[in-house]
Amino acid sequence: MDRSFPTRQPAYCQQLIDTFGADSLRLTRTHAKFILLDNDDWHLVIRTSMNLNENARVENFEISDDPDMHAFMMQLVDEVWDQGDWDESNFEDLSMGKERINKRTDNRKVYKDEFPGDLELDQPGL
Repeated sequence: MDRSFPTRQPAYCQQLIDTFGADSLRLTRTHAKFILLDNDDWHLVIRTSMNLNENARVENFEISDDPDMHAFMMQLVDEVWDQGDWDESNFEDLSMGKERINKRTDNRKVYKDEFPGDLELDQPGL
C-alpha cells in the first residue's frame, strides 16, 4: 500500500489489519495498482488506474495471462515485502525492481503497423 494509506483510509486500514493481521500489509512509495492471480493453468496480471475510493472518473484496466509479466510483478512484490513492515526508513534503499524494469523495457516488443495474432487495425468495431 502507499505510505499515505493509514492516514487517508484509517478505518479501511484497520479492517484489513483486523481481518488479515498487521503483517499482511506493507507500506512503500507507490502509485501502482495491480492484482496477481495464478494457478496451474494461468498467470493473470490485472493492472488498473483505479484507486481504492469512490469516484466518478473514467478509469482503465488491463488483464493479461502472461507468465513472464506475472513473474516480473511478483518479484517486485517480493522485494517490497522483504523490506520490512510499517517502517518508512527503508524507502531510500528500495530499488523497486529498477534493474528488472529497465531490462523488461529494453526487451519490450513494439508493434507499429501490425498487432500480434489476428488483430488488424481495420477490423470493424475497433
